[in-house]
Amino acid sequence: MERREFLKNSCSLCIALGAGVAGLSLTSCAPFPVYQANVVRNDVAIPLTAFTQSALQIIRAPTLMYDIALHRNGSGIYKALLLRCTHADSQVDSTGQGYVCVLHGSKFDMDGVVTQGPAQTPLEHLTTDILDEHIIIHLRERDLQ
Repeated sequence: MERREFLKNSCSLCIALGAGVAGLSLTSCAPFPVYQANVVRNDVAIPLTAFTQSALQIIRAPTLMYDIALHRNGSGIYKALLLRCTHADSQVDSTGQGYVCVLHGSKFDMDGVVTQGPAQTPLEHLTTDILDEHIIIHLRERDLQ
């Protein structure tokens, strides 16, 4: 085998292996389902059917500055958390085991309780109700800004 052919084959193999490893790592950290919603009279309605595949839904509305995590526990109770860090008002992301602020590293458990600072207060819980096969998340005026 000539040197040129060897290098060509070796580079092709390295690129293929690198793409495969990158693809595996991307699928292992796939994002949680994001449900696009609208705010109507300070409420967000999510159909119960949105939870057929996952117990956690990230709710995103164009008029909200922050996402909402809506989690169904094993007892069928729905909890909604505003994903705004209580330390510096930045977006908090879901890890599947809790939430993390990418700005300063604050961590919160699935109930929004601080597990690592600098944040000192828990994430804001939002009131929910079930009405006509929908989970209704009630927002306050301050949540809309």
